[in-house]
Amino acid sequence: MSIAEKLIAQLTPRQALGGLSGCGFSVALATWLRKGRGLTLCVTPGPEMAEEFALDLEALAPRSAVLLAPPLEASSAERTASWTALLSNVEGRRGTALCLVAPVAALLEVLPARSEIARSNVSLVAGQTLKPETLFAKLTEAGFARIEQVEEPGQFARRGGIIDIFPHGVPSPFRIELFGDEIESVRSFDPLTQRSLETLDAASFPLAALGDSAHGAGLLDYLDAGEVLVCAEPARCHERLASVAAFTHEPGAAQRLRRAQAALAAPSTVMLDSAGRDESLGLSTPLALGEGYGGVTALLRALNEGGAAVAMFCGNEHELKLARETLKAQGVVESPRLELLPGDIGGGRAFVREQVVLLSLHELLGRVRRRAPGDAESVRAESGITDEFVDLEPGDYVVHLAHGIARYRGMETLVRDGKKGEFLALEFDEGLMLHVPVASADVVQKYIGARGESPRLSKYNTGAWSEKKLRAQQSVLKLATSLLEVQALRAQASGHACKPDTAEQGDFEAACPFRDTPDQAKVTVQIKQDLMSPRPMDRLLCGDVGYGKTELAMRAAFKMVQEGRQVAVLVPTTVLAQQHWLTFRERMQSFPVIIELLSRFRTDGEMRDVVARLAEGKVDIVIGTHRVLSQDVQFKDLGLVIIDEEQRFGVEHKERLKQLRKTVDLLTLSATPIPRTLHSAMVGLRDISSLTTPPLERHPVITRLSSWNDAMIKEAIAHELARDGQVYFVHNRVYDIQIVAERVQRLCPDARVEIGHGQMPESDLEEVMLRFMEGKIDVLVCTTIIESGIDVRSANTIIIDHAHLHGLADLHQLRGRVGRFHQQAYCYLLLPDDARVPEIAAKRLQAIMKHSELGAGFKIAMRDLELRGAGNLLGPEQSGHIASIGYDLYCRLLERAVRKLKNQPVAPDVDTSLELGLDASLPESYIASARQRLEVYRKLARVSSHEHAEALTRELTDRFGKPPRVFEQMVTAAIVRSRLAKLGILSVVQAEGHLKLRALSAPQASRRLSLASKSFRVLDEHTLALPLRKGLEQPLDQLRFLSNLLQTLVRLGAYEEAAPAA
Repeated sequence: MSIAEKLIAQLTPRQALGGLSGCGFSVALATWLRKGRGLTLCVTPGPEMAEEFALDLEALAPRSAVLLAPPLEASSAERTASWTALLSNVEGRRGTALCLVAPVAALLEVLPARSEIARSNVSLVAGQTLKPETLFAKLTEAGFARIEQVEEPGQFARRGGIIDIFPHGVPSPFRIELFGDEIESVRSFDPLTQRSLETLDAASFPLAALGDSAHGAGLLDYLDAGEVLVCAEPARCHERLASVAAFTHEPGAAQRLRRAQAALAAPSTVMLDSAGRDESLGLSTPLALGEGYGGVTALLRALNEGGAAVAMFCGNEHELKLARETLKAQGVVESPRLELLPGDIGGGRAFVREQVVLLSLHELLGRVRRRAPGDAESVRAESGITDEFVDLEPGDYVVHLAHGIARYRGMETLVRDGKKGEFLALEFDEGLMLHVPVASADVVQKYIGARGESPRLSKYNTGAWSEKKLRAQQSVLKLATSLLEVQALRAQASGHACKPDTAEQGDFEAACPFRDTPDQAKVTVQIKQDLMSPRPMDRLLCGDVGYGKTELAMRAAFKMVQEGRQVAVLVPTTVLAQQHWLTFRERMQSFPVIIELLSRFRTDGEMRDVVARLAEGKVDIVIGTHRVLSQDVQFKDLGLVIIDEEQRFGVEHKERLKQLRKTVDLLTLSATPIPRTLHSAMVGLRDISSLTTPPLERHPVITRLSSWNDAMIKEAIAHELARDGQVYFVHNRVYDIQIVAERVQRLCPDARVEIGHGQMPESDLEEVMLRFMEGKIDVLVCTTIIESGIDVRSANTIIIDHAHLHGLADLHQLRGRVGRFHQQAYCYLLLPDDARVPEIAAKRLQAIMKHSELGAGFKIAMRDLELRGAGNLLGPEQSGHIASIGYDLYCRLLERAVRKLKNQPVAPDVDTSLELGLDASLPESYIASARQRLEVYRKLARVSSHEHAEALTRELTDRFGKPPRVFEQMVTAAIVRSRLAKLGILSVVQAEGHLKLRALSAPQASRRLSLASKSFRVLDEHTLALPLRKGLEQPLDQLRFLSNLLQTLVRLGAYEEAAPAA
């Protein structure tokens, strides 16, 4: 047994304990859990304390079973499923010791009856007979939606013999494959890629509906006689119950409240209280004896020398290993009186009578508590724009690479050359229709261009589109040339090469209060490699709000200070300068780094002093606005400049930065992400790093949609202020913002309410923002001025008035202002009672409600944000070209321009048509959804090798079952098209006794083809003929013949030569 477990075994469970704090609550609870043989139900005033207890118990009593109640604020369907799964777990563990921790408001929930839970479990096992329609009826009754493709919890789909189900509360959805009526296999799959992850023994999940107030049960009904109810902070629990009940108007709410109050007041209920009571555990709070690990070491030695047994919880296994090594280096090793344990506790305490001390290493080092315990966190990866084409709907604008901008009218089945096939119907200017065979689906891209503007349709078969493309091509070439010249100059320049990391750098990074995401770890290495290179660094670091850019900037700054050189941090606003200054100072307070601020928040005398000390080398890091770029600001030895949001600086400041780029290391931060395709197109032109993974500690923001409701607004604000938080109230109309602020003040008379908007004098606005950052304002009624910029950790509720007037990307960024820390955050979207919401606005609101998960499905908002990022990076001229030819084509042109300038092979820009009279469509009986067929056609058109083909075949088999025979010939045709395109072949047409090939250059193509066959004849500059021998009369035989011939060229290495330029 560990020291902590021995302590719990030594303590006697008490009916009432007072004077509790920190981990004392959890230790007291653990004594009851150890004694019990059934359910111990512990209620707390709010969800934050419930989560703290659950995390504590995982560390203190690792062999105990602990469950945490689901969030009360979740959507109805999610709440139903989460409670059903939880209660099913409780019922399944009857007779064993189990602790359920829940906020006290859960006692008012209407839950399924215990008899209903017993009948609700579904178990699907290989070999079992299944009647799909019976299962679907059960799923629908439980609130599941039947859709084409499962991506979110609460959905199911069927495609032939494949059934996908995504229950709430499971890490991955289930895929059931049938053979007739028998389950052949059960697998889990990734909802982003739609690919299977692993084969499972069974898919088990509960299905039940939450009870109604007349027939449902309450949480207290799950406590049997002799089982224990524990109430933490009784007075606050009673207050919270009354507060929640006041805003609950369901029938039966009053009765449930009386029952809950009676249970909490019953003599059998265990009371754990911070207030004084007759009995206590005799706790005291140990303090670190100094900064960092030195202070921890001194404390551990002092406690052991005083005769105490010490258990220190150090985090996950990696952090535990690091702690052991660091303490060992300082002469402290584990012994029977000192244990270093995995996990974490919320507040270390000394149990004086027992002479036992429980410590949290994170607390002693001043770090934030890890919300996700252990090493089993799932890293939430953001999908970004994976394939915009998949979202193509009839009516959308598209770009045909050869003919220009059109409107997509859907897929149509037509007969060509006596064969039925599917075609993409495109409408050009003046109503002209073009039908593109699905084999060429990749020449049609969804149009992504100027924000919120509809493009003009192109005239079909005129020179106008070619001219637009040519202008964009020339501009792109100019851009690529200038960027490559800058890169070449920097490569020749000799800067300062930093030395490898010092021990202090390791300590500084270890003191980071958050765990690195995989992106942060990768980008940290990239930045250090830049700093240790003699070439001056010029790196752009992109990432959404709160993804950890500032932490990486601080590491770079610290490394440069370790070199004895100075750092300048340049920000666009005074408020941001103040925020960065506070952040840098807090993060580096344990290290001898002098950090100063140059901004209007400083007096003239203070600024003169900072400027003088900068010139003398007595300031290590200076943070400020464009004042830092003034001519009077001179550095003794400037090594690194960090720029936040460069696009917000003026032309003259950018010119000064251009000069700095040549001599010092430069790191630019941007909160607008840039698209992945643009990122890859700019490889070799600009050093760019992207952070796309949200921090592990962040909870998804709970989002609610409502008309203006005084009671709800009052409760939302009161709830936030009750946990010492702050509230943003966004009202984006300046003319009546004062009236709205007065209304909010009347609802919450005790709250400190102030106004902030962009039409205020700049100094007044800065003063308001600063007061909000310092916690001197409770509710900030403001315009969207908060959309980018300040980061207030204690502001975790945002109320957005007239939400239907905001774009999806704006709503996404506004909601991103909250939930930046470990507190659960809330976003309320308000609609006016009297306004009819337009359909497009309703769709936006549905999307933001549906995608409250971090990084989940935000393709539209991300696309909009990324296009802003593209515009910021490339400038207004290039943004104009993106608008005129579409973003996807722009990226293709940029990539080709870079390859050309670097003398790398550039494949011809050719879309080869294969007119052999082959079947070219998948049967609807295999893939019923037109959208999913289009997705598969799109992937097929990109297949360029047998390896690609095999991967696609595996994917289709996984998602839809075994592909039909026609799929094999479609794959072969796709490979043939791809290989012919690389040779500059435009088309292959069946003619009498031969195949006619049209080419960019027939002589060039013939030279390559003759390596595999001497039968090709050049008819003119652009035409070749291939005579067909006997036995090649059928289209399928001709396709196989071409496939074998081109495979021979691959073996001979013909494709490794430089491809002819288009």
